[in-house]
Amino acid sequence: MAAGVILGLSAKATFDDSSSHCDASGCDIEGLDRRSRAVTKGQVATALFALGGGTTVGGAVLWFTAPHSAPARVAPIGFVVSGRW
Repeated sequence: MAAGVILGLSAKATFDDSSSHCDASGCDIEGLDRRSRAVTKGQVATALFALGGGTTVGGAVLWFTAPHSAPARVAPIGFVVSGRW
């Protein structure tokens, strides 16, 4: 989730940098390139944040729904083969 937040802030900064290349009539090539990079970063940031959130929720569900009693002890079962030649 932290990577998503950091990348999202980077996307916002990249988008803000493009404003000097854009006005009411549109953007120049540099402004379009910066905005395109900002959108790509934003999409990746959203995916990372969602993935982190999903794994956090999944881990919390497993943690809180796990049985709290001690596991049953099982007697060791096995066999030994030995001999001499």
